[in-house]
Amino acid sequence: ERSSEMRCLSIICWSFATIRFREEAFFQRVSLASRSRFGEMKAFELSNLLWSFAKLSAGGDGFFSAVAPHLMRRQEGEFSPQCLATIAWAFGTAKVHIHSLFASFARELASAAPFMATQGIANTAWAFARVRRQEVALFRALSEASCRDHVIVTFKPQELSNLVWAFATVGLPSPALFSRLADVLVRRCWELPTQNVANMLWAYAKLAAPCRERVFPPLLDVTLSRLDHYKPQEISAILWA
Repeated sequence: ERSSEMRCLSIICWSFATIRFREEAFFQRVSLASRSRFGEMKAFELSNLLWSFAKLSAGGDGFFSAVAPHLMRRQEGEFSPQCLATIAWAFGTAKVHIHSLFASFARELASAAPFMATQGIANTAWAFARVRRQEVALFRALSEASCRDHVIVTFKPQELSNLVWAFATVGLPSPALFSRLADVLVRRCWELPTQNVANMLWAYAKLAAPCRERVFPPLLDVTLSRLDHYKPQEISAILWA
């Protein structure tokens, strides 16, 4: 069946991206072959395909621009929050900012935020910050979803880093979120890789978060214990903070 062909292509592309195997000629052919057949794909198949292209920086801007009209025709609820977050992440990674498309993502994901996992929350915030798009209602919803007791403690270090970086990058203070995250960071600061530490310090300083006095001492202790492992850009961000 024709639909199975697109499913197979999605799986192959996902496999290539997972092992970071970039074969540009193959992805160019997939890009051309799929442009008239997006409608044959299920939501998760399309989100995996877009994730693959973004992960490998394959296909160029043209591929993402080509799929945008199909995404704009989707019905509300047709794509799960996880799929929409993944697609937003892919467009953000590719730095393809289509105003109407991101506006539609923002509306739907703001409503879905209470049902999103930590990865989806972090990826959504990061995607919008990546294209420097400030969506107040969406970020408020993501903040409220993150602050729930059973959610805040389950963020992975990279997700925490992406989340605070996103809020700081679009310039949206969220005192409640940053205060809750401060408690988590104090407990888990030694788990954070160097880039995450630098991002955290930069974000708390950028927004002048009132709770930064609780965060800076433990994170600076971590920094001083690993100075030899930091990249110049990370040291620069820490010194700025």
